This record gives sequence, C-alpha cells and structure tokens, in this order.
Amino acid sequence: AFSKFVPDEVVRSFVRGNLKGPGLCVVQREVTIMFADLRDSTTLAEALDQGQLLRVLTRYFSVMTKIIDGFDGVLAEIQGDGLLVFFNAPQDVNRHAEKAVCSALSQQLALRLINKELQGHSSALPKLQVRIGLHTGQVLAGNIGSEKKMKFGCLGDPVEVAG
Repeated sequence: AFSKFVPDEVVRSFVRGNLKGPGLCVVQREVTIMFADLRDSTTLAEALDQGQLLRVLTRYFSVMTKIIDGFDGVLAEIQGDGLLVFFNAPQDVNRHAEKAVCSALSQQLALRLINKELQGHSSALPKLQVRIGLHTGQVLAGNIGSEKKMKFGCLGDPVEVAG
C-alpha cells in the first residue's frame, strides 16, 4: 500500500537498506527526466465539473503510469495535471534515454485512444493534449528535503530543462 504514495523501487531500496533514512542521502548519477503535463489544463478544468475532472485525470494518470512502468520509469510525483518521471533512478536502467523516448511516444499514442474513449462518453469533453519534456544529464538523486519532511527526488539542471 505504501508504494501507492512512494515509487515501488524507493520502497524496495528502503527495505533492502540501500537508501539511508532519515537523513539526506544523495548520489550523483546520469538520469533521464521526463516531465509531462496536459496542455490547456485551465480550459479543461473550467469545462468540467470537479467530478468529471477527477474521472478524466484518473483515467489519464492510470494509462500513463502503466506505460511509464512498462519502460522502467519511476513516477516520482503527480503535480496537478503533470507527471515527473525518472529513468535510471533510483535503480539502474539500461538504455534509459531510449526507454524514456519510447515511453513518451507510447504516451502520445495512448492519448489518442483516451480521447476516443472520452469522446464516446461525451462529445462535450475537450480533447486532451500532452506536452512532454525529456532531458538526460548528471543529477543528485536520493533523499532530499528538510529536516522534517523528505522525499526521493533528483536535483540539478537536467530536471529544470525537462520541465
């Protein structure tokens, strides 16, 4: 159940003792970062009531999460309508940049199917469009945060460039 709130691999690493807690613990490594968010999300939120918006976003996030997992990505955060994903952190992923690109392309294809599905429920629903940024580079990956609250994350310019 904890892995619904924290990436699976982070939970496994804690259990194995590979991630130190509760203090800061980071390592430098090459990571491919993906940031994906819905285009015109304000228009989407204005067009739908809150229940509809929740159903649309839940469907979108469910499909995208399965795709990300299938390409060995780690969904680090859901930020509003956006997804922050790491490839090659915390676990090693061979050909992580290639897998990130394949994941992004698969997400674009899946979005077409989601839109067809949503239009079948109501032609009044706006068409979803996603923007995806990818960047590969050296980051600090690990437990980051404050003395009181921490999370697994990555720090560095590649994270900013992807977003």
